[in-house]
Amino acid sequence: MTDEEMKLPLRSHDEVMLLNREEVIEEIYAVDFVNRSPGIPDDQRQGLDAVRTHNRYLHSAFTDIALVNESPVVEGDMIAFRWVFSATHTGNFYGMPATGKRVTIDGYDIMKIRDGKIVEAWVFQDTASLFAQFQS
Repeated sequence: MTDEEMKLPLRSHDEVMLLNREEVIEEIYAVDFVNRSPGIPDDQRQGLDAVRTHNRYLHSAFTDIALVNESPVVEGDMIAFRWVFSATHTGNFYGMPATGKRVTIDGYDIMKIRDGKIVEAWVFQDTASLFAQFQS
């Protein structure tokens, strides 16, 4: 994996999720991208529009998003890293109306890179902790 390819997941977090720069999605993700994360809706699973839909959904539910990424582990065409996400819950998130609470969860991404693009992703996060924070 090249140095530029190793930067793709961080670009996704920094440029797409944090800065909401959807115009870079085509630079980062393959046209045939598949999100294999558990629990994600079908309309957020496959293709560039799915990445856009997922990003818009997150931004409709959270503001003041911050991410801390840990050092990645790379093996062949796969890259994995742990992250900590924090944000203010300001919109509906999977049926939970806005609470106005600042929430923090951790998780990790595993991504497959091919020809300079992210082609597959598996995102695992502490959703139970997130919903518990909505309730507290």
